[in-house]
Amino acid sequence: MGLCRFLFFVVVVLLFSSSSSVDACDRCPHHSKAAFFSSASALSSGACSYGSMATAFFAGHIAAAVPSIYKDGAGCGACFQVRCHNPTLCSTKGTTVMVTDLNMSNQTDLVLSSRAFRAMAKPVVGADTDLLRQGIVDVEYHRVAPMENRDPIYVWWDIQSCRLPYGYEPLRVHVAVKSAMRNLGFFGPIDYVAVAVKGWSYGDTLYRIETTGFRIKREYAWQSCSMFIRNNISEWMHSHEPPAVAVIISCDKGLGSLVNRLRVEGFKTCIIYVPAFTSDRLISVPNFSLLWSDVLANAPLVDPREYGLPLREVRAEAIYVHPSQKSVAVTVGMDLRVFDLIENRRVTLVGKSRRSCRKDSTNTRVIRYGASGKLFVCASNDGWVNIWSAESWHRLHTM
Repeated sequence: MGLCRFLFFVVVVLLFSSSSSVDACDRCPHHSKAAFFSSASALSSGACSYGSMATAFFAGHIAAAVPSIYKDGAGCGACFQVRCHNPTLCSTKGTTVMVTDLNMSNQTDLVLSSRAFRAMAKPVVGADTDLLRQGIVDVEYHRVAPMENRDPIYVWWDIQSCRLPYGYEPLRVHVAVKSAMRNLGFFGPIDYVAVAVKGWSYGDTLYRIETTGFRIKREYAWQSCSMFIRNNISEWMHSHEPPAVAVIISCDKGLGSLVNRLRVEGFKTCIIYVPAFTSDRLISVPNFSLLWSDVLANAPLVDPREYGLPLREVRAEAIYVHPSQKSVAVTVGMDLRVFDLIENRRVTLVGKSRRSCRKDSTNTRVIRYGASGKLFVCASNDGWVNIWSAESWHRLHTM
């Protein structure tokens, strides 16, 4: 009887230890299958909520992993070395991928971006294309330490073109940028410079930004802000040597040639932008391009009291309801928000203007619906008036 109890105890211990070792041994080689994403749009909608930043990680070498790797989100950001087994098409080196999404398929442990999938191929003409044709391949993978780059990081932020959403705590900006750089694999010291037009930004906002280490430069016009950044980067290039990381938070379409010069000189470059005001050419030039909204959204919360500052209040200042109660417009501080009550959704105002009363506008002061409910008018402090269709939400006229 005692022997039976002893053997039962040994079996239980062995079973427990073996199952634990399987879960714990991420760095052990695992054999499975891997596929690739056929749609590029799926890469920026992963379960890890990295958004557009995901496609920039490891030069786009990212993957969705099964629940045992994803671990309810705890596995986000984990890196794995992946090698395929086809001796004709696959290299022995393989590639490194970062987990950015959850894969619920029971056929494959990993679903790679097409770029990462091709990177497993031999450096022979046509091998990567032939590998893609396979669709699903046998692979071996194991966890590796994230690749950390300690090169210094220099950040230039044009506050006028890449504004903060109303109510966003300015103390979070440096954390947001730092977090975005860490996600890209850059862990070096960060130097921050921000430029703003005098009188356009609240003093408290700039003070809070300065509190976190930003050096603030105040200019007299928006064009002066863009010119300051261009000149400052040009001077910086002469006093610094690669490798270093240049991060530009701006919507200045004229930065393309300067960013290209940075890359030619050997600097790593990253543009953080607002899509509505940025050209496709600009965001295609740097090594990395990130959406400003994604960078801000992925920042951890900050308690202002840790900096000896009070919490900021955010409250609605004016509410206007459509005559037929089809929609409602709200001004929160200087932020304009329109909500469609019929379709139960946030309205996106369509159409460009020099001073449009849009979501990111900081000058919106007066908003009104027309008596018939077909028109919507908003005016700004600098004199611009925009007229929109309250049915299609397209801009009809600016004056």
